Amino acid sequence: MGGMKFLVIERAVVPRLPSDPKERERVITEHYYYLKKLSDEGKILHHSFIGTPGGVNIVDVESHVELDKLMMSFPRFPYCNYEVYPLLTIDEAIDCLHSIYPKKE
Repeated sequence: MGGMKFLVIERAVVPRLPSDPKERERVITEHYYYLKKLSDEGKILHHSFIGTPGGVNIVDVESHVELDKLMMSFPRFPYCNYEVYPLLTIDEAIDCLHSIYPKKE
């Protein structure tokens, strides 16, 4: 497992998708099988949105550079907008809290 986790929100921009139905089907199919491969490798946890094209991924990587490379390899990368948020575990969040607001005994 990596050392950093990121929430990646993916929203497909339908007008950007290929207009040819066969090419669109190929891109979408490749994308989902690629996400499945990454999921099987423990790199991501993916959930698709219902009723709208896109989804969310929790990505487990060693660095922001690895995240960028991974995202650029998404077959649907040129056809989506992404929001990326670094994540903390609850223990890391508590440690940050105590570094700002020291624990009172």
